[in-house]
Amino acid sequence: MLAAPPGAHPHQHALTPRFRAPARLHRQRDIALVFASGRRVHGRFMTLVAANAPLNQPFLAAVLARKKDFRRAVARNRAKRRLRELLRLHRHLCPKPIWLILIARPGLCEAPWQDLIADFTACTRRCA
Repeated sequence: MLAAPPGAHPHQHALTPRFRAPARLHRQRDIALVFASGRRVHGRFMTLVAANAPLNQPFLAAVLARKKDFRRAVARNRAKRRLRELLRLHRHLCPKPIWLILIARPGLCEAPWQDLIADFTACTRRCA
């Protein structure tokens, strides 16, 4: 079981909804659509690419970590886990309906949790 983020109640992790597969962007053409028509917002630890969802489509998101920025698979996986957890806990900050891609930037793995929350909040505000 994953540990709760620092400062969170120990049981809060179990009570919040998970970021399951149906809420993720999977198809390459959907991801390409977001990159082609979406707006990029650069933060300190992440880049957010957001596009309006097609009619009657729910909120969907994808999390990426490039090999260029994270050489080892362990670091890439950790970066993606942190971004998924951030999105899971703070999805309510995103305007709806939207398709979102979060791209990890160097320094994300070492960043304090509160700094990640602040960066995500600032990115979503600039995106709206």
